Amino acid sequence: MRDGSALYRESFLSGLRPDENLTVSEWADKYRMLSGKASSEPGPWRTDRTPYLREIMDCMSSSSSVQKVVFMAGAQLGKTEAINNVVGYMIAHAPGPAMFVQPTIDMAKRLSKQRLDSLIHETPCLADKVAPARSRDSGNTMFSKEYPGGILLLTGANSATGLRSAPCRWVLLDEVDAFPADVDGEGDPCALAERRASTFSRRKIILTSTPTVKDMSRIETEYLASDQRRFFVRAHIVITCNGCSGRIFSGVMLILQLLFMFAKNVDVTYLNIIKARCCVVANGDLHQLQRILVLLGFTYHRFIRRWVGRVGKKLSLNF
Repeated sequence: MRDGSALYRESFLSGLRPDENLTVSEWADKYRMLSGKASSEPGPWRTDRTPYLREIMDCMSSSSSVQKVVFMAGAQLGKTEAINNVVGYMIAHAPGPAMFVQPTIDMAKRLSKQRLDSLIHETPCLADKVAPARSRDSGNTMFSKEYPGGILLLTGANSATGLRSAPCRWVLLDEVDAFPADVDGEGDPCALAERRASTFSRRKIILTSTPTVKDMSRIETEYLASDQRRFFVRAHIVITCNGCSGRIFSGVMLILQLLFMFAKNVDVTYLNIIKARCCVVANGDLHQLQRILVLLGFTYHRFIRRWVGRVGKKLSLNF
């Protein structure tokens, strides 16, 4: 059994040790594990698989001066997972009181069971900080997760009581277009939630959603009030022939939709053109094409040059 002095010395020295200088995306790449309950590809998180989320997550890092992030994007593009990475980073790296708001209480329950519990259980550095949900007086319940230095509260936008319950440095609002216009006669739920962070000088607020009706969408309104960044990708597409390793096509494109169009099967006409240029020695025998897609230069371009105190990012993918 260890004596008290050794335990005290170890705890004292660990308190003096500075935290790692990590952004949210760096923390996720290093520590985040995806569970089979909430992901089709369980295992280590890799931001390179969804590079458009990198800047969005990094704006929520402690080292970033950005206080509010608005992310308007299509369905199933990783909006909630980006917020989950912020939650993990917050618990492990920058603890503080936080509020995670879903459109309804039922959706908050589902998020807690399916995603947050998996996030904590599958990521060792988080499991050490949040007690198991089944332990007595663990502080880990359906709607609250306690950890050293803070607490995460989960609520629905349809509950005015939950939105005004406590001051929070971190305010995470998911699918805000599904929020009610007015909650229990107390006004806009987004405004109520954001007010929880008004006393924190280093507050972090993120709003994400898929837009609904144009000119009536809450996320569109927030995006237009931001610096209106849009995601562009410079895609270098190379198609090679396995037979002679000759380069068949090489080009630079700026539209992401074209990238996925070229990733599909090449039509017969194009194959005939390729045969005339490649594998000539092998009697025109064209082996299976190997498509190598390398994405270069991912950037969000700012459309409004003035500083408006918030960052807005827009992403739209059509397949």
